[in-house]
Amino acid sequence: MRSELRWAMPLAIAALACTGGGGGAGAAGGARGFPSDAQVVRDPANGTIRFLAGPDLARGLEGDADLRAARAAGDPAAIALAFVAAHAGAFRLVRPAEELAVREVRPDREGRRIVVLAQRWRGVPVLRGELRVHVDGAGRIVAVNGSTIPTPSRLDIEPRLDAAAARARAAAVLGRGCDDCSAALVIAPAGADARLAWRVGPPPSGLSDALVIDARHGEVLERAPVALPGRPSPAPEEPR
Repeated sequence: MRSELRWAMPLAIAALACTGGGGGAGAAGGARGFPSDAQVVRDPANGTIRFLAGPDLARGLEGDADLRAARAAGDPAAIALAFVAAHAGAFRLVRPAEELAVREVRPDREGRRIVVLAQRWRGVPVLRGELRVHVDGAGRIVAVNGSTIPTPSRLDIEPRLDAAAARARAAAVLGRGCDDCSAALVIAPAGADARLAWRVGPPPSGLSDALVIDARHGEVLERAPVALPGRPSPAPEEPR
């Protein structure tokens, strides 16, 4: 697990963090706090949890029926989902069972399982939104890290711009045709808020940039170089 989390500790030091057992109150059982020995780092922009660590983060949840059943079955994915659901308010999620989907379960170098939970809202994926829940062989949760957004309950997921308009906007920005670019709806983090956007990928014919374009007004929210399979990765650009 140390290798998986080595990047997280500098974040924990640099962020405006709260350390201790303040899990926070909220929806769906989130009023239950984390153990007093838990380390908690929150995103200073939106209050979501970026890093959480402790010897047994689910201590105190022995009465949670879903968690107990998941542990009895030895199912790390179910353990991870039950834990997040029990602390939904602390994670600033309204309905974790609907908002998180298991992307993968992989081992770490210490024999634990890392459950990767991808965030979505009403079927639309959150850009870079995921939680990585570290579960040991005894079913204990020892760490959670990742980046999510609060449930965007008021976000309208009907785009004003369609995919063709998003490609046309990308073509204007990039200065070349983009008719064969991929276009997928995403929810883009925006500080304490979130915006519906199109992620317009590069054409399949060569190396280029991917754009994230606001699905209501056409504003370019992000631009980043993307390497196609079999081609070297370009140097990242400065944020625009």
